Amino acid sequence: MKFRLLFGLSCAILFVVLAVAGVQARPFDSAEGPRGHGDPEMSFVPFPLLQMLNLTDSQEREVAMILSKYRAKIGEVVSARKEAAKNLMESSTADAFSESSVRTAAEGLAAQDVEAALLRARIMNEVKSVLSAEQKERLDGFRNRRAHRMKQRMENRISALDDWIEAHLK
Repeated sequence: MKFRLLFGLSCAILFVVLAVAGVQARPFDSAEGPRGHGDPEMSFVPFPLLQMLNLTDSQEREVAMILSKYRAKIGEVVSARKEAAKNLMESSTADAFSESSVRTAAEGLAAQDVEAALLRARIMNEVKSVLSAEQKERLDGFRNRRAHRMKQRMENRISALDDWIEAHLK
């Protein structure tokens, strides 16, 4: 009986932590936040990535043309996602809990994340078309390092949650 209660409580806390982390999450390598440039629209092709690739002048012009082509759409997607995240935060922290309200808001944010992911993939596909083989290898290395950091960060958060639960259940 105690185990079921602890397990249920642990699952509930984990759900809340992951839900809040999802709301706080930024799109692929978002520039938002303390380490970034404060411009969430740059999350579609982050500055550090462009600098790391050592683009030629010609490639820089081509990438600038690609980004220029999608500039208005990037702004629309970022605005819509911010609004959807705000709606989820408001519904999930409301005084009166409403599962349907939270579910609807979460589905709205998920739909915006799909749009953002599709746009990022479309842009990156075009950007990759102007890269050399060596630059594409650097891009793959960047992705691998980022994936490792994200995995490590999530493991650390779960571990911290487990530690907190254990410390406060005594």
